[in-house]
Amino acid sequence: MEWVQCILDDAGLSKKYWAFAVSVAVYLKNRTPMRSVFSKTPYKAWYGMKPILKHIHVFGCLAFIHIPKEKRKKLDHGATPGIFVRYSIPTKLYFVYDPLAKTLHRC
Repeated sequence: MEWVQCILDDAGLSKKYWAFAVSVAVYLKNRTPMRSVFSKTPYKAWYGMKPILKHIHVFGCLAFIHIPKEKRKKLDHGATPGIFVRYSIPTKLYFVYDPLAKTLHRC
């Protein structure tokens, strides 16, 4: 839970985002080398290959949610700002929270 507190404090987000912070902490912990598996990451010990880390972003950072052309008019913005809160495990997508609409989007 120390990781979760640090993640929330660093992002400047309230405690209502704790479930997302736990998810990100576990995701990152599984991709961090550990002594218990002989200096390998748990991911490498389980799957037998190094994890790809190109998609890693900072929890709580600014992210944009794409608005499809069908849902916007000619002079409307093509994206709306949101907060990055989670990784999608089976795919390399992200979950972005829109605080104005109070909805969660997979981007």
